[in-house]
Amino acid sequence: MFEIDLCGHATLASAHIYLTEIYPELNEVTFDTKWVGALQVKKNNNRYTMNFPSRPGEVVEIQDIPSFVIDALSSVKPVEAYKSRDLMLVYDDTQTIYDISPDYNALMNYEDFIIVTAKSNNIKYDFISRFFCADDGIAEDPVTGSAHCTSTPYWSEKLDKKILKAYQASRRGGELDLEVIGDRIFITGEAVTILEG
Repeated sequence: MFEIDLCGHATLASAHIYLTEIYPELNEVTFDTKWVGALQVKKNNNRYTMNFPSRPGEVVEIQDIPSFVIDALSSVKPVEAYKSRDLMLVYDDTQTIYDISPDYNALMNYEDFIIVTAKSNNIKYDFISRFFCADDGIAEDPVTGSAHCTSTPYWSEKLDKKILKAYQASRRGGELDLEVIGDRIFITGEAVTILEG
């Protein structure tokens, strides 16, 4: 286990509690983080906008990715690959993303987190994705803010759009409103308190 450098869950949850339970009169908070500097979160009712760094990936040749990784995801091969913190695999078809049924035992032998993504065939969304982190104790993350720091700049350039809507197609699923401003990604979503102790 290691200290993750950028985590949407922790940022969103901390902001939600800070701005609803501790200082409900405020509508924004800035966290000073060890690895990526200041992360600002603004609240608008139950929606939160996180200001995250853009992390476009470097091109990776698909043949340079261990074959067991590709095979553990799908019989369909990706058409492009990029590497930032995470490995991002781009597929031709939305249905491929939904159909992926990973071999998590195999993926535990790969040290990087994996984003799989494709252009959406649903007009409601620009792109969809899933996120796998088998060697981190979570087979599939339901909604991953940090992964969109890599997928958003890719799709922004591909689709020539600065404002995008994404769907993370995990079992639980989740929608993200995204905006690219310079070298920052603004990620907007909802948060609710489900348990108090």
